[in-house]
Amino acid sequence: YTPSGSREVLVNGNAERKSAILTEGGSYDEWKATIDRLYNHPEMQPLQFLVLIAFAAPLFAMLQEFGGVTVFAYSQQPGVGKTTAECAGLSAWGRHDGMKLANNKATTNALWSLVGTYHSLPVVYDEMTTLDDGKLIAEMIFSISDGSQKERCDSSGNIRNNNSNWRTIV
Repeated sequence: YTPSGSREVLVNGNAERKSAILTEGGSYDEWKATIDRLYNHPEMQPLQFLVLIAFAAPLFAMLQEFGGVTVFAYSQQPGVGKTTAECAGLSAWGRHDGMKLANNKATTNALWSLVGTYHSLPVVYDEMTTLDDGKLIAEMIFSISDGSQKERCDSSGNIRNNNSNWRTIV
């Protein structure tokens, strides 16, 4: 989808491999009832927000000035439901497990590849607080907001063609 309408595209590479994750499954009524049962309670607004921002991510494709937005969900104690809410939001688009990366299970290059592949769909990078390198976290946040990964060279020293860009929420 573009600001001027939709068009069909051919997919290959990462997009072809990840397209199987973006499938319709289950029942919308069951999904809606489950979300309502889990999050329609007083004091659940922060987790409701995490579910709902997944629906806002595709709207960024219409904003040419923006790349992406990083949403940082934090709580002082573990087990309050942040990851579950993030996965619930991702499940509106397909299988949440393929749209989520976890620290110590993915490199930053994998993050760039995944965000670039999904372009305007949301992506979750879970447990960033366990990253030791503050410089790396800052680089990730700035690159996400810029809408593209940093320039890289190939083995001969030439700048690689960087077709990986995005307009989304991470």
